Amino acid sequence: YQGGSKDRLFSCYCADWVKPVSGYVDLFNPEVARKVIEMVYEEYGKRFSRYFGSIIRGIFIDEPQHYNGFPWSEVFKKEFEKRYGYDALDSLYLLVLDREGHIKFRTEYYRLVEELTCESFYQPLSCWCLEHNLVLTGHLCQEERLTQLAVNHGGTYWHLSQMQIPGIDALNVGDGLQGGLAGMEAPNYSVKMASSIAHINGYSRVLCEAGGGAGWKMGLGEFKRMTDWLLALGVNLLNPHQSLISIKGIRKRDFPPSHFWQEPWWKYYPEFSRYVAGVSWVLSQGKHWAEIGLLIPSSTLWALSQGRGQNKKLKELCSQIEETCKLLI
Repeated sequence: YQGGSKDRLFSCYCADWVKPVSGYVDLFNPEVARKVIEMVYEEYGKRFSRYFGSIIRGIFIDEPQHYNGFPWSEVFKKEFEKRYGYDALDSLYLLVLDREGHIKFRTEYYRLVEELTCESFYQPLSCWCLEHNLVLTGHLCQEERLTQLAVNHGGTYWHLSQMQIPGIDALNVGDGLQGGLAGMEAPNYSVKMASSIAHINGYSRVLCEAGGGAGWKMGLGEFKRMTDWLLALGVNLLNPHQSLISIKGIRKRDFPPSHFWQEPWWKYYPEFSRYVAGVSWVLSQGKHWAEIGLLIPSSTLWALSQGRGQNKKLKELCSQIEETCKLLI
């Protein structure tokens, strides 16, 4: 298996785009969330708590994930044995080989990945925000990549449910019907997944970090078409990526465009913003009424997750889910 893939097995590496960083925090360890709260959230609280809930409405978290390797730590190992009564080390080979008992093991393994990540990381951050009159928002890393959903996150429902404004991101400029988006394996599923989680939990807003990496060539008309697709699928809080105060030096190449004065279409941006604000407000009102529900078979995704999304049957299933979402549009 190792020879036929680029998987780093149980070596934890950070995201590919931060190559100098060789490791990543243990999302299974509650101490990580406690340290984030202590070093970041509490420091903002000391300085700006009087603005919480008014000028400062919430906190954004960006792209947590079990990066590159398989989710693992001593904390996970001990919790697995506590919950299931046996040592996961004896069965780890079943994550990459289809042998007797692999369905049971993978289902238990990835269920715990999702539950323990949520309990140890997302829940403490969410609770702190609620206690301080803030909302938690942001998005996971590659939440639209169904073939790697299990190995990256375990799942998305419990994680995004901890966000009072569930979110996704959509890179480049395009949509789920005509293409143009970067690296989005299941774009239509991704948007509906986030908006559905909001509806189920009674949240009124759904965020999308949109347009990053589209380049300086992107026109406002293209971005509006993309925005309309997002609005139609349930997004009602647009987070344009990004607004640069300066493009001096390397900043000019930092994942443009810039939704600011550097763009030739900036003079039209107020009209565009009023349009987005108006439609978003309307979409945040009332109660969503769905005539059709699409079941995402989480346990099947876990069982078919051989390695990091290498299984042919898994790819076929994920393709069918995205195609169904597209047809329902």
